[in-house]
Amino acid sequence: MTNTHPTAIVYGPRGCGKTTHAHEIAHRLRIPRSNIIDEANITRARHIKPGFLHLCITEPFGIRLPQGCVVMPYADLGFPDLRPGAMEAAAVYRGGQTGAPTVTMESPTETRARLNPNRIDHAIGATRDRISRAVAGAQTFTPLPPPSPEDVARMRLTNEIERERRRQIEAEGYAHADDDALAKGELASMAAAYAAMAANDERASMHCWPWDDPAPKSLASQPRRALIIAAALILAEIERLDRLTAQPKGEGA
Repeated sequence: MTNTHPTAIVYGPRGCGKTTHAHEIAHRLRIPRSNIIDEANITRARHIKPGFLHLCITEPFGIRLPQGCVVMPYADLGFPDLRPGAMEAAAVYRGGQTGAPTVTMESPTETRARLNPNRIDHAIGATRDRISRAVAGAQTFTPLPPPSPEDVARMRLTNEIERERRRQIEAEGYAHADDDALAKGELASMAAAYAAMAANDERASMHCWPWDDPAPKSLASQPRRALIIAAALILAEIERLDRLTAQPKGEGA
């Protein structure tokens, strides 16, 4: 039987709240509660089970992900970080209705006490006990609504562009310093060339290609792949411009 549930990987540091909110995360991603793998150790593609939610401490890297697999940090889901002191007194987790129980992570006074070696065990234990009691009593908690199919598709597309950007940096060796040297818009021109390939316009692609060397093999038969590469190159150019803007005046001139 063909699996009809999404495959997802959510990563975050130990104690941040992945396990506590596992059911809500699964509900939001439309994955059954029975299909949750906690403390997943993903070092090979075969460790990823289709249709399951995998909760990891670190982001899987250097492996080929299954098509359509959603990879996202726990922090992007909107749930609170439950690590003691992670969000200080400003981090308040409130249920969806008026009067719902509130979890206040840690006050500045508690932070100082927690950092005192003589009181660290007591302070951390007290904070965790308070969080556990409040979460256990939060019966009016309203789970976040599940994402729409369009939201899931957008997350997958964003992840795919990010993976291509990392591939350009790590597999092809184009570091930020190399990009910074391309001050005449070469990255944008390369993106335009790949976009023209997607449109099967070989003449426009050759015109936009900024180098004397011939353009890479046409991807006219793979327009989507050409556009993913173009999007990653546009991202690289935006990052280059941001770094240039962030430089103090007088540098890089």
